[in-house]
Amino acid sequence: MDVPDKQGFTQRSTLQQVLNSTPSDSSSHITAKAQLDNEPPIPYCLEHIWHWFWELNSARNETSPISYNEIKAWSELKDTEIRRSEVTILKHLDNKYLHYINKQREKEFKTNKGSKK
Repeated sequence: MDVPDKQGFTQRSTLQQVLNSTPSDSSSHITAKAQLDNEPPIPYCLEHIWHWFWELNSARNETSPISYNEIKAWSELKDTEIRRSEVTILKHLDNKYLHYINKQREKEFKTNKGSKK
């Protein structure tokens, strides 16, 4: 829900926009609210890492992995103490994110290639 599309919008931001711009009794408002309400919550103990990941991700160069040096520089810049276990989780999130993005690009490529025939 937090992965940006080609235009840079996330599903969450789009749903929030629907909530903010439609009457509360409209079907689109009700559907958007239901989608947001049904999203699995991030465990409280991991919320900070989730926010760190998206902050690091926003400075990413295309689809290259977030490096240990980037994490270290970010933590020093932000004056944020980060434990080894949290770095491990960040790297795992990054790996999963890149895997998802690559799968989306493959699907898009196959769809575009098929539509040009």
